[in-house]
Amino acid sequence: MLDVETIYNDMLKELNAANKKERYDGNEKWFHASSAGRCFKIHWYSIRGTEQDQPSAKQRRVFEQGNITHKSIQDAFAKKFGNKVFNEQELTIPRLNVRGFSDIIVPDIYIEQLQTNMTLIYDIKTMNAFSWRTKYGQKKNRKAQSGLAELQIGTYSIALSEYMNCEQALDFIPVQPIVMSIIDYKKDDSTMKINLVAKRTMIEAEQYWEEVKIFVSNFQQKEPKAGNVVGCPKLSWECNYCPYASKCNSPLYKGKK
Repeated sequence: MLDVETIYNDMLKELNAANKKERYDGNEKWFHASSAGRCFKIHWYSIRGTEQDQPSAKQRRVFEQGNITHKSIQDAFAKKFGNKVFNEQELTIPRLNVRGFSDIIVPDIYIEQLQTNMTLIYDIKTMNAFSWRTKYGQKKNRKAQSGLAELQIGTYSIALSEYMNCEQALDFIPVQPIVMSIIDYKKDDSTMKINLVAKRTMIEAEQYWEEVKIFVSNFQQKEPKAGNVVGCPKLSWECNYCPYASKCNSPLYKGKK
């Protein structure tokens, strides 16, 4: 019989390689906006062009499920707004050395209820049942959230507010105010919730990236040791999900290397 899992995994490997070549090859100098709020050492590795650990076949399928959901929602916005919506928009903040791709931007849209024009930016997050329960479940099951998604969209909003300085020219002019929202999508039953993000997140995101710049500058000649340096890691659990786990030797990592 055919090995269906291998057939599918091989295709996902090819798609990932093509995406990496198109988006990141030649842009290793930039910090990745999608890693906002994460361990500082992730950025130390990435700007050196360090090869990431290969995800398992199951992890690739999970990532692809997220990609499919993202594209479906983005296609819905494109159908609704046509050329007035910008999906997967490349954004840069040269002064912070940050580059990323926002999920959905609807610039200069008139909101009738508020009788004003604004820019809407959305970030899509797919969640499993456990993550959903810790955020939206009964109060006894809820846990403090990491804030990573908010820092990521806050980073994109900084880039939009400084669009004149973007290294990649934009095909639109984002008007103020910039309103940020996160679209949470539960993979198990397709429940959706849309949450506004406070503007102060932009300030928090800027502070984070300034700290990353200082961290990387302080460790130009030597490797930072995880667990011994502030910001490395930022979150107690992230070492187990780090794309550089096999190289870092973090004492907090509990998986196989």
